[in-house]
Amino acid sequence: GRGVDREKRNNNTAFCYNTQFSKPNATQRQVQETIIMNQTPEDDFFKRREKALKRYDDEIRWYERVKQSHRRGYQLLQFCIIVFSGLTPLLILIDGFPKPLQALPAAAAGMLTAIVAIFRVQDNYTRFAYTLEMLKSEKFKFETRSTKDYRVNVDDQKALERFVSKMEELIINEVADWRQTTTKKEEEAE
Repeated sequence: GRGVDREKRNNNTAFCYNTQFSKPNATQRQVQETIIMNQTPEDDFFKRREKALKRYDDEIRWYERVKQSHRRGYQLLQFCIIVFSGLTPLLILIDGFPKPLQALPAAAAGMLTAIVAIFRVQDNYTRFAYTLEMLKSEKFKFETRSTKDYRVNVDDQKALERFVSKMEELIINEVADWRQTTTKKEEEAE
């Protein structure tokens, strides 16, 4: 299978490296040239595959972190809005409580509501969560070779090209959506 062939190739490269350059006069360039000459297109494929998977693992971690941050922010703001909204009637019931302090929770709740609307915290959380799930789904499909784009009978190179293309498309679409939302927000402000 592929694993055995790859192991043989790695052993042959190591053997070639050890026998040809055990002498002290071997230059770094000679070592690099020999390693390059002993590489096959499959080596290049595996390097590209690993590079792509590392990139998208990093992207998935970033989206997870940012999604969680926006989710926590949204929930905290909503919690504060509810608490401040509920405090206002209670403070009004207390005799002798200064009027400005009675109005303070309602004012804070109103400001927090405006902050949620202006910064679209919930929209950002939802957009990041959706993109994250799409990235994870596409990665799973690629790794399991389970859809028509990645079936086992699809050439490895072709499957990798489709995977990279789809993953980049998902990321670009999220950025485009963010840009459109930001542009719309700026136009509304004018």
